[in-house]
Amino acid sequence: MTTPTITADAVYSSFPAKFDSLLIRDVVAVNPSANVKKIIAQAGGSVDPGLIAEAYREPVVDITALDLGTILAACSPVTGLAVGTSAKIQYQLRSDGGTFDATSNHVTLSTAKGFLHPESISAKQDEDKGAEIQLKFWPLCTSTNPPLIVNTSQALTSTPNISALYRLGPISFEGSVVGGIQSASAKFGMEYKPFRAGGQVGAFNGYIRKRAPVLEFETTNQAILSQIGFGITGISTGLTMGFQLIGTALTSLAHVKLTVATGSYEVTDAGVSAEGDAMAKVTVTATGTISVSTSAALA
Repeated sequence: MTTPTITADAVYSSFPAKFDSLLIRDVVAVNPSANVKKIIAQAGGSVDPGLIAEAYREPVVDITALDLGTILAACSPVTGLAVGTSAKIQYQLRSDGGTFDATSNHVTLSTAKGFLHPESISAKQDEDKGAEIQLKFWPLCTSTNPPLIVNTSQALTSTPNISALYRLGPISFEGSVVGGIQSASAKFGMEYKPFRAGGQVGAFNGYIRKRAPVLEFETTNQAILSQIGFGITGISTGLTMGFQLIGTALTSLAHVKLTVATGSYEVTDAGVSAEGDAMAKVTVTATGTISVSTSAALA
């Protein structure tokens, strides 16, 4: 196939993403956003804009993947991953009459610097997919290069693969395993701030400005209400949230476990419909940092 131009009816799929030595081979969604803030100038006496320029650009790439253990081992929700060599987002060209193009006709977005951090994890009971992890990547400028460089006629790095898949696991509340768990999620609450100065349009540096982890779970066991009430209850022993590696016994040291030792509990919902099951939603707001193990037993 010849190299597609903008006039070709070319179609692309997602493909593994690379951040220094971290290779994410099970990307299930990728969404880059330019995040451009424009200057729109309009002269007095005119009803039309006279000039449009960039005030700044702050691109970000949202990524969804599946291998919680590999990703969290390399990219902590506490420190993130400062990329200093190479980051690459890849789009694979589909082949007319086949599957994918076998030549170097693909498109990539690349940069030599940036910051990657986990944003959230979620899983539900009986869902027809595994637990998912959402990440954010903030590309940064280097030298005279913009934050993201678009490359055409590219060869692809690596191959797609799903080597580990996780599902909803047990949750321990103040030392007791909670029955009736139907969903669990963790929002790590990391806020990364790209930094610009001196008239820069794109950021060359950035920093972690805030961490505010929040965990939530839903259970059909309304007895949890008696433990928390309808106010804010302080964490005493702590809460652990598990995501189990599919195909592995809960006793194996192979699962992902999140632990919150300080903070508060709150019942944010306890609704039920006429013939439905009552569902209690518990929100756990952490103080301090969240502890993550990628080689934990859950039983």
